[in-house]
Amino acid sequence: MRLAALPTIVALAAVLAAACASLADGVAEARRADDAALAATPWPDDAAWIVAAAGTVTGAADLEAALAAYPEALHRYVFRPGEGGDRRLTMAYHPGRGVVAGRAAAAALGVRFRRDARGTTVVIRDVRRVTAGDDATVTMRVTAPGGGKAYSVPVVIDPDFDGALLVAPAVAETLGLRRFEIPGAVDVQVALGRPFFATRARLRAAIPELGVEALVEAAVPR
Repeated sequence: MRLAALPTIVALAAVLAAACASLADGVAEARRADDAALAATPWPDDAAWIVAAAGTVTGAADLEAALAAYPEALHRYVFRPGEGGDRRLTMAYHPGRGVVAGRAAAAALGVRFRRDARGTTVVIRDVRRVTAGDDATVTMRVTAPGGGKAYSVPVVIDPDFDGALLVAPAVAETLGLRRFEIPGAVDVQVALGRPFFATRARLRAAIPELGVEALVEAAVPR
């Protein structure tokens, strides 16, 4: 029975691979159109937020209004004036998957990352603390900036990472972060590994045990 089902499984895998490739191509094309629109279109002077989607640029008075613009676009930039541009980040090593939190995430959430005498990472807020497990992770709840389904994910705490969050592409796609990107590329330098480039995006992160939640920038490896 397993042998009889193999052609079906192979065919399904081929269809899924083709669909993923088609989506990636579509997103890349939409991103290029939005980049071109940002380069060619003057931003509204009084806009608190800028939205670029479907090859057009518009302004919004607040984040809620910005998130209401082009919500189903294949790709979208949502950002404040002055936030765009390239970034350079450094980290000691890259775990290769999942989510990594660095010093900028600690600042955004109002917590501190510390290592105790045993070398175990601890996340601290006033007198409250969360101790990372043996895999150096703590659990964070992540959602898209506009809400939606929340996911609890293990996050590697890396006090040597000077960025906020490094989010694996699969996690970013689950959250739909291609609709919450910030213009610009991230050049990530890895001391114990190969450098790589990432896109910039934004998500909402929380550590329920510490009662903290904030919008945090995420770098998504290309």
